Amino acid sequence: MPDIFNLALQKLREKDAQHQESSDKIGSNFNNSTGDSTIIICGSEDCGKSSLIQRFMDKSGPTSKTISMDYNYVIRMRNNNKEVATVWELGGGANMAKLIATPITDKTIESTGVMVFLDLRSPPDFPEIITQILTALHEKAKIIMASIDNVDPSRHVRLTAVLKKHESHKDSKAMKLLPFPLVFVAACFDQFQNFDMERKNMLYKFLRFVAHIHGADLLTHSTSTEALISKCKGFLAHFGFRDPRPSLQSNTDVMKPLYMAAGSDSFDSIGSIPGLVGAPNSYHEAITHWKDAFEEYFQSKDEKKRVSSSAIVADKQFYEYEIDTSIEQKKHQLEMLIREKENRRALADKTRKQSVQRVTKKEKRRSQPRSSCCRGHQSTSNKEGWAVNGHIAPCQLPRLNAEIREKTDHYPFACHLLIQGL
Repeated sequence: MPDIFNLALQKLREKDAQHQESSDKIGSNFNNSTGDSTIIICGSEDCGKSSLIQRFMDKSGPTSKTISMDYNYVIRMRNNNKEVATVWELGGGANMAKLIATPITDKTIESTGVMVFLDLRSPPDFPEIITQILTALHEKAKIIMASIDNVDPSRHVRLTAVLKKHESHKDSKAMKLLPFPLVFVAACFDQFQNFDMERKNMLYKFLRFVAHIHGADLLTHSTSTEALISKCKGFLAHFGFRDPRPSLQSNTDVMKPLYMAAGSDSFDSIGSIPGLVGAPNSYHEAITHWKDAFEEYFQSKDEKKRVSSSAIVADKQFYEYEIDTSIEQKKHQLEMLIREKENRRALADKTRKQSVQRVTKKEKRRSQPRSSCCRGHQSTSNKEGWAVNGHIAPCQLPRLNAEIREKTDHYPFACHLLIQGL
């Protein structure tokens, strides 16, 4: 009679083998037989990251600001097997970049996907966000790769093959990949359309350049455009559940959303960028020159814009009574607040100095030479020998009473006047 437990175990093994075979046919970049995966979403603040995660989880309602790091679970059943995708969201822009390495471990590195959001409304923030996040990712990947090499060399070879995926590309010497897929998401595309044509064109070129040297896909996102949301959700499903990778038809027209598949771009097709001369010969040269050129172009443009706005406000040609009156009132209130704060500070300093002076006088008074008197009392006597610094010494009271009795018949009234005067 066949053993029922052995039969059940055999059936489970057959199901696992079928599930593994179907996962391989999907063509995913992951190699995780457990069905669990890790998705990390990070980058610029307030640009739709939490909203996209809610849409991916099929939830609705308002979203709250992510302060540091948050995570959610998404569960899906495939062939009677439960698959779990852990979605980590990193808030704080570049300030919390070091936390991005927390979910990546030697067990999850092969089933991890990273999305870096870049808010098209604030290009000057891009260099810091990209360099901080990518530095943290590369450092953590390097540590994990070294530990895997010591434990499982065959797995290390498999991960190294991912790093060399674009080795045959003509720009490979300037490319530095991660052992897991990376996607740059150009967020807030709807508001980006209000920029001038030159600015949009240069920003597209800079984004293509930085995505190309990292071997990353380049997407566009907007919370108000369903087609863009669906494309991003497709990549999340690819990372989380090994769904087929969404196809990307390259587009670089600034009037349309920007799409570029990893490894399909080149320095020649990107074209000339101010501050970047020729193709870089290494990744370090590429990222350094890109950062310098980006900051030079966009920060100088924004500075000129701020100066121009200030000049317009001060120009009498654009005078508006209600607006300018309100501005003057606010300026006056600010000046009064500053003056009041300075007065409080001056008063506090004066009070502190007076306190120090009083303490100093007391210390000097205590250090003056003293003469002994009856009952161990010490005092500094005046010429008559019965008053000390305007105060009557207890030991001199009998003598004082006798002198008053001799000099006046009005003893009580004289005592009162004497005490009051002293």
